[in-house]
Amino acid sequence: MNVPTVSANILVLNEIENIKGLVENLLAADIDEILFLDGGSEDGTTEYLKKLSDGDQRIKLYEWPQPAGSAYRKDFNEVGRRNFLIGQSTS
Repeated sequence: MNVPTVSANILVLNEIENIKGLVENLLAADIDEILFLDGGSEDGTTEYLKKLSDGDQRIKLYEWPQPAGSAYRKDFNEVGRRNFLIGQSTS
């Protein structure tokens, strides 16, 4: 098995309108590994990414819901989330 050489690490929250094009572009660019960390989407983003990850081993989905009622930056712990994804990446 080849070790991936390029990983895309992406934080998402309610991005169903944008995620489809992004995934298509990343797959077309032959990105070896696409990791998503969903912050608790309520618009179908999580379900869409789960379906994709079930069908394509390059796509991985992790979930880390942000605190209910919090704004994007408040209590979001972006550094912790990014470090989590980096730790999950194989390249």
